[in-house]
Amino acid sequence: NYVIDHIISYDKNGGVKTLSYSVTETNVSDHYPIFAQLRVGFPKELTPAEVRAIIADSIANGHTTVDMSDMAYNADVTTEDLQASGNVLVVTPPTSTLQGTNIIHNGVCQNLSLTDGISFVSPIAFTATSANYTRDMANEWGTICLPYEVESNDEVEYYTISGIVDDVLQVTKLNTLPAGTPALVRRVSGTSITATNSNVSVLTAPGAGTSSAVEMYGTFAQGVEVTDANAYYIKNNKFWQCNNKFYCDAFRAYFKITGSSSPSFSININDDDVTGVSSATDDKNATVMTIYS
Repeated sequence: NYVIDHIISYDKNGGVKTLSYSVTETNVSDHYPIFAQLRVGFPKELTPAEVRAIIADSIANGHTTVDMSDMAYNADVTTEDLQASGNVLVVTPPTSTLQGTNIIHNGVCQNLSLTDGISFVSPIAFTATSANYTRDMANEWGTICLPYEVESNDEVEYYTISGIVDDVLQVTKLNTLPAGTPALVRRVSGTSITATNSNVSVLTAPGAGTSSAVEMYGTFAQGVEVTDANAYYIKNNKFWQCNNKFYCDAFRAYFKITGSSSPSFSININDDDVTGVSSATDDKNATVMTIYS
């Protein structure tokens, strides 16, 4: 026989909970019935319905990651039960054998699929066996910032702003765009862009792209408000200068320019021909807008 000095109350839905009782008798206790269910350190195994309910409730409360790493579910739970909508990530327990789209297991996501224009927030860095992102893009030029590394190809090209000379932006094509780096993107063909890669590290936050006079800022979040008068963005193949405010959507970027005497400038690729992006326009007469290009 053992003397139990303190025990923790058992909650059938959540396992071990709050400090509750003091028991000093070895044979008599009003609380004896809970001992049959009490499994210290081993939470209740969730059913498929309970797993789906937890994920749905998390999404309804605005959570972008559902951390189930310290939970357990029974053998009836399938990959489909763990699937969430949009860019919501589900982190599974170490003992799980289930993998799938936007499911992180032991630091690895078998398939990361990012939906354009929806916030992506991950509390942890992880590796994606396969990663993909698609954006409908009618215009030739836009901005981009992705949480994983991508490469230029015959259908899409990435450019970094290397500086500004005589109000002409100098940009250089990148064979590889590092993860979290804001950049210009050019749609070479078609009406959309697709960015895929394999076995890549996925970042939790974007970095910055800088030169001596230009600094780019990217975002993984939806609708980031920008009010800086030195900020520029690209929309409908035009540069726009912020006069009031604009909103930068998820997986896009904007840039700030210092030392330029005029807001009107063009863009030069590798000292070759000036691109089809029009010179900068003051947006004071435009409605407040979100960057979709």
